[in-house]
Amino acid sequence: MLAAAGFIMIALIIILLLKEKMSPVAVMILIPTIAAFVVGTGIEDLSTYVKDGMDSIKSNAFMFIFSILFFGIMSDVGVFDALVDKLSAWAASNPVKITVSTAIIAIIAHLDGSAAATLLITIPAMLPIYKRLGMRSQTLLTIIAASIGVMNLLPWGGPTVRAATVIGMDPTDLWRRIIPIQILGVVLALGIAVILGLREKKYAIANVNLSKTTEVINVATQSAGSVNEKTDEKKEIDERLKKLLPVNIILTVGIIALLMANSLINLPSYYVFMLGTVLGMIINYPNLKDQNGVIKKHAASALTIVATIMAAGVMVGIMDGTGMLDAMAQSIINIIPHSMGKFIHVIFGILGGPIGMVVGTDAYFYGILPPLASVGDAFGIAHVDTAIAMLLGKNCILLLSPMVPATWLGLGLFDDEITIRGHIKASIGWCYGMSLIMLAFGLMIGAIAI
Repeated sequence: MLAAAGFIMIALIIILLLKEKMSPVAVMILIPTIAAFVVGTGIEDLSTYVKDGMDSIKSNAFMFIFSILFFGIMSDVGVFDALVDKLSAWAASNPVKITVSTAIIAIIAHLDGSAAATLLITIPAMLPIYKRLGMRSQTLLTIIAASIGVMNLLPWGGPTVRAATVIGMDPTDLWRRIIPIQILGVVLALGIAVILGLREKKYAIANVNLSKTTEVINVATQSAGSVNEKTDEKKEIDERLKKLLPVNIILTVGIIALLMANSLINLPSYYVFMLGTVLGMIINYPNLKDQNGVIKKHAASALTIVATIMAAGVMVGIMDGTGMLDAMAQSIINIIPHSMGKFIHVIFGILGGPIGMVVGTDAYFYGILPPLASVGDAFGIAHVDTAIAMLLGKNCILLLSPMVPATWLGLGLFDDEITIRGHIKASIGWCYGMSLIMLAFGLMIGAIAI
């Protein structure tokens, strides 16, 4: 009953989200709550499950609030305008340079292992350039998704830590076995960026009705100048803020550096953004009225995203607490024929993408991996081989799953321009294909034994 209720609940959530019939907040609170009562959960137990789910996401929620405030302030005072101008001057004539730059920025930004921080660093910096050149915003998000999927294999990345914990292995030891695969993944992510850049070059030229690269350069340069004029006029940046621009750039670089060095200094990401937000307000808005005004200006964006994250916490808490996750995992394992037992880790590596999108990261590693590793024992499959296969299967589609809060953060940063349905449709082929290539390479070099 638990498994059936869980599958029905997940199916309803996915259908409603893909068909865009209800907001994510409503879907991820209402449907799991109904499911909890259907399986006989009492009020006291439900309260415990919800609290546990909220505890698991509260640090992310805090980080999202202050990260949005921080980057909003830095955008208001012209930091990203300066960055956009530099990048536009370097690559305005070549969308391929823009897409490759996107991948490189995302790869470097994700060294701290935080998908949310990577999104918040890459999207505000690159989206204006895409807009100016007539490139599609979805291309930006697809490249970021591919880059995050590869970099999440680092030993401090969430999926690797989860997999290593389940099999009782040090994450660094697990990572050493997959370093060649991760290197291939980085190459694939850059390759995807090049291909999408070539496609966007044709798209941008078609949109502006140009046939010569030189004309594209002129239009992009003129567009950049007009946008800057509008921005300057709209924001009415005074001489004081212009003089503070170097200070704000240093502050932005410093906050990003702290995030990337998080594995060394061990400061909570939300605290880093808190410091950045406070310093940004004090430096640029010295009076209380202006400080309150800038908070109110960006509060709506922060509230929308955090509400969705909190709803996801409720959903995960209920699924975990009621036992639906474990029951669903066991049911999935039971459908594998006995004769295919020695290939079970490869099978789940291949199915890792679709399954991971449905059940979420915690359910995937904590619900499916433990019993699957036990089943593999009977066929002589080492736990580490099972863990690596499942890691490669799941990782590259991380930012496509509706069950991952960072997915909604990424979509939210585009101001409802991109839907979950459109994102999955546009990105699944690239990200899942990359996952399968990495899995095949792992088998070929012996990182995954059969």
